Amino acid sequence: MRTEVRLRFVRILAVVVATASMAWAEEPLARFGVISDIHLLPSDPHRSDVLRDALKYMDARKADGVVACGDLTQNGTVAELRAFGDIWRAVFPGNKRSDGEHVEKLFVYGDHDTEPTFYTGTLKYYKEHGTYPDWLLKRGDIVLNDRAKQWKAAFDEDFAPIMRKRVKGFDFVLAHLVNLDEDGMRYADPLHIPGLEEFFATNTFDRVKPFFYVQHKIPRGTVGGPTQTGQDSGRTSALLAKHPNAISFNGHKHRTATEELSLWQGAFTAIQSPALFTLLTAAGRENGRCSCDAALSDPPQQMAQINTIPDGSHALFLTVWPDRIVVDRVDVIHGGEPVAAPWVIKWPNDGSASFEARGKGVPAPQFAPGAKATARKIAGSDRSGKKLVQIEVRFPPAQSTATTPRAYDYEVRAVLRKALVTRIVATKRVYSPKCYWPEKYDTGDVTCLFGRFEIPNDHDSVTFEVRPLNAWGVAGEPIMTEPATYDKAKVLYPF
Repeated sequence: MRTEVRLRFVRILAVVVATASMAWAEEPLARFGVISDIHLLPSDPHRSDVLRDALKYMDARKADGVVACGDLTQNGTVAELRAFGDIWRAVFPGNKRSDGEHVEKLFVYGDHDTEPTFYTGTLKYYKEHGTYPDWLLKRGDIVLNDRAKQWKAAFDEDFAPIMRKRVKGFDFVLAHLVNLDEDGMRYADPLHIPGLEEFFATNTFDRVKPFFYVQHKIPRGTVGGPTQTGQDSGRTSALLAKHPNAISFNGHKHRTATEELSLWQGAFTAIQSPALFTLLTAAGRENGRCSCDAALSDPPQQMAQINTIPDGSHALFLTVWPDRIVVDRVDVIHGGEPVAAPWVIKWPNDGSASFEARGKGVPAPQFAPGAKATARKIAGSDRSGKKLVQIEVRFPPAQSTATTPRAYDYEVRAVLRKALVTRIVATKRVYSPKCYWPEKYDTGDVTCLFGRFEIPNDHDSVTFEVRPLNAWGVAGEPIMTEPATYDKAKVLYPF
């Protein structure tokens, strides 16, 4: 027993000494860029430009490696994958930065890259006939043309379903998505990467410094919260939970870099990379862009979705120090300007990056003094294009100050008054129109639309209350529209 205690003390002392010796470093130990969901399509020059700009930004910041969490291509074709490789070589010829130093590719396949039958609707055909139709074969999909061979041709490196690389003394485990030629289809139970248990059973990792794990789907129970779609079976999380110094990266959900739930910490640390192409928001916002809205019992209906396709592109950049990792959340469209404050992840893992720890004590955003909200009746159209009478609530964005953060989104309540009774008859959440841009560019008014039919006819007046919320749902003080009486007889289009 005394021997075990002595050995445990020696191990702890070794960790302390190693960490303390590195703490004197004047330069960061390593730098890494992180992108995901690039969806490269050679026929769309904008997507190529965005990828090139992202890589040039990482070159300028002297990245030692670039992580890409899957969905490198839009349609999973060989031509798209090779176009990705061509852009990489144009920015990093010979895998060298502009200063001549090496930069490592840390890429994995995603579902768009290697599950073409899901997107073309031919999976049923394949199962019934055991082959693919000629038109699909002629299209040149990666998975139908030897994904290992095509990886080698595109990126000048050998492929393995699970790869381990070491960059600047830090280990990366790169786990490619389950494919059609492996056990575990896209919607099979469980959805998992074959061979991962065996890999972790036969590989060891430094117990002092962090190591990084990369896959496309979300390790279950981590980023995005418990109801987030796109999670894997949970077996990955169980494996990583044995390694408190593990930091996983995933993509797939296209979330913005402003999402605080994209950093999770528990038994290990998980980071969800934002999308380089097409950003999505949280569900339930009246003007949000979220694939989960269709599953809501009361989905948004009155406003068109925010369109982030032409000007929404986010990335992460990690600077690794002896005692912490700083994660910059940047907007590629605006040259790498920050869209939110950096995350600071201490290591060893002390729990300070958990949802609970980071959300505690964050102040609520506040409207500027004198800010006003207005409401007016308009002839509008709902999300489906149906014409109807709407009430437009308009207000300025709540921007940050020295003591308060930028608003993440807004809650707008319709408060009805009838005689001595006051009640809330409708509540909506809404984003500012450029919530995914750096704050200094997000200056236009925010609007929230209510269908006139959502306001009961039987009222003396209606007031709209607007509250700015931080990313954890804490609301600031409201501003209110003037009480108004809306035409009780005319609730449908036209006036």
